[in-house]
Amino acid sequence: MMKFMLLSSREALTPQIEHDACKISDEAYKREIGAFVREGKALCEAVQREQIESYEAFSAYKIGR
Repeated sequence: MMKFMLLSSREALTPQIEHDACKISDEAYKREIGAFVREGKALCEAVQREQIESYEAFSAYKIGR
């Protein structure tokens, strides 16, 4: 779960708050990249499965001819 900090206009960003904000942003970025990589791997696996199934179907067709 992400944490958000609301600052009033009178409050200045302290180094710790800036660090925390960067850390949260970095963690969110890593999660998004991880999700993108997982989706890419799943897509590659699906394509490979389809290629194998197509090859097997074609081979069975040629043998059956």
